[in-house]
Amino acid sequence: MSEVRAKSYEELERYLRSFTTWHGDEAVYDAGGAFHLWRALLDNLKEKGVEGEFADYAATLTPEEIRFLEQLLVAAKRARNESEAR
Repeated sequence: MSEVRAKSYEELERYLRSFTTWHGDEAVYDAGGAFHLWRALLDNLKEKGVEGEFADYAATLTPEEIRFLEQLLVAAKRARNESEAR
């Protein structure tokens, strides 16, 4: 997909799940772009989400998603520690 023209939640979700690059080049994966989209969603949840519902959202995560988030947090803490050590 080259442009985001979602007419429904499901269509937007499909776009995000199949995202490769902003320009839709299937041969190249823009991990940085995907990460920025994910951070935008995190910012949205932080700003507009209801903290009392976070446990409900978290309960829907699969074990694989939890492991991935844990790996990401470990990498983030490692990068922060390395940055602070400089």
